[in-house]
Amino acid sequence: MQNLKANYFGRYIAEQIDVIPAEEIAEAHEGRFPTVLVIGPGQYLRQVRSHLEANSYQCQGAAAVEKVEVRREEGLAILRAQPDANLGWRILIESDRPPFHDEVIRTSVAHRTPLVVAIPPQYHDRILEEAAAYEEPPQAPAPRIVVDPARATIKFASFEASKGLSAQHVFVVGMHAGDLPQRPAAVDDLEVCKMIVAITRTRKQCHLLYTGRWGKNAKRSSPFLGWIRPDRREFVNVTKAYW
Repeated sequence: MQNLKANYFGRYIAEQIDVIPAEEIAEAHEGRFPTVLVIGPGQYLRQVRSHLEANSYQCQGAAAVEKVEVRREEGLAILRAQPDANLGWRILIESDRPPFHDEVIRTSVAHRTPLVVAIPPQYHDRILEEAAAYEEPPQAPAPRIVVDPARATIKFASFEASKGLSAQHVFVVGMHAGDLPQRPAAVDDLEVCKMIVAITRTRKQCHLLYTGRWGKNAKRSSPFLGWIRPDRREFVNVTKAYW
């Protein structure tokens, strides 16, 4: 069973990180690649990262696709440089939510016209005046990340974002039928590619993690696991007794 309270994914990965030999950590730092790469869907990455960060492991990369925040200031900056920019107007009307919001969007889509054509003149002129007066605040310097050469570097990535990366130890979480692949009876070529990309990120050892229960939902292991030759895999049953 896997949930935040019984975080077996996170606990198992932490245990494996703790026994990585110092020479492998040093090799990763020297080669400028992660010691550990955790790959999978966002809901699994979030729980793993939650456990690791709560136990003072330093994690890099996104644990999930974050919701994009629409910032009104970004729209003003775009319109200051290009008054008819569709993206700038889209950000402004999404932020302001004026009464004509839905009508303008529908009109623009239906007639394939720029938003600026459908926006009422009064709102148009007021926003352009505001955009002309807008000045972007100075950017704060990026925080300096101090890397401890004695500690493993841990990076999180989705299947798509893992392409081009490599690590000493790779953990692929969420290896379930219904996740990868989504429909075991109709496996998509893209899903096969995701699996191949994930496991070939490995330099030393790859761990493929699944659970029999995710919260209240029963899970079955991915049929992709059966594609790996028996002599190339070792099964580890992580239960309460394991600890």
